[in-house]
Order: sequence, then structure tokens, then C-alpha cells
Amino acid sequence: MSIGKTIPGWNFRFNPAEDSSEKEIVIYGDYIGKGYLGQVEDTKFRIIEVERKRVNAFETGDLVTEKNGNLFFSCRKDRQIKLKRI
Repeated sequence: MSIGKTIPGWNFRFNPAEDSSEKEIVIYGDYIGKGYLGQVEDTKFRIIEVERKRVNAFETGDLVTEKNGNLFFSCRKDRQIKLKRI
């Protein structure tokens, strides 16, 4: 399923998936992870280096392929799901 293109002004990086052409979306920037309560260091938040600067990053777990500048969702690298409670 196509999820479109990256959003201008947002910081994305792609981690290659093992033994695959798929890549994991990683979102990074100064405000990623700010405002979360609890043990942020035990989650998918990481500190990465971009252009010799250390920044907060979030590994989304979403695996995508890229064709003609568009991102196509392939699958999750884990079994996480989002539940909406009514």
C-alpha cells in the first residue's frame, strides 16, 4: 500500500532491514520523544548522529520499499498494533 512521500521539513532516515530490500522508517529531530512519561530509554527512542550532531530518533517499526520517490508499506518488523478504544 502506498503511503506517499516523506513530508518536507520532517527528518527521516531509513535503516535497512536484514536480508531484504525493505527499509525501516526512522524519524529524528530535536523534539522527538519530548513529553513522554516513564522509561523513554527502554523504548524505540534512540540517540543517533546526523551530520556530526547527536539527535533524538524514533524507530517506527514500519518497513517500506521505495519506488519512484513514493514509500510503500510492506509490514511491521514487530507485532505492535494500535488499538482505538471507544
